[in-house]
Amino acid sequence: GDFTRTGRRDIKGVLADGKISANRYYRRFKKDTLRQQCYDAMQKQKTTIVETNKDVITTANPDLVDIPIEAITNREEILKQMISDCRKMFVCEETEDCFGTWPLIDDSELNE
Repeated sequence: GDFTRTGRRDIKGVLADGKISANRYYRRFKKDTLRQQCYDAMQKQKTTIVETNKDVITTANPDLVDIPIEAITNREEILKQMISDCRKMFVCEETEDCFGTWPLIDDSELNE
């Protein structure tokens, strides 16, 4: 802060450094929370991110806040069914083992 530049420390510099540190902590907390929610989603851990962390979601994507939980659950069920159908089409249960699936889809047509 100001001590390294001027060689002295005054109240203005202390407050400026405190503001910068608080801002850095707040932004880091929001980023870490969003990252943890992404990790939880990838590991299929259930979280209620829509209701409990609206401010974090709003920062990432403001369009997600107004989506009702029923719509999200319905969308998840549709995606699970699509993955299951593709697995039945492409994996022979008698001769092949399926250890996991990764959906690569464009869901823009689901809303139409």
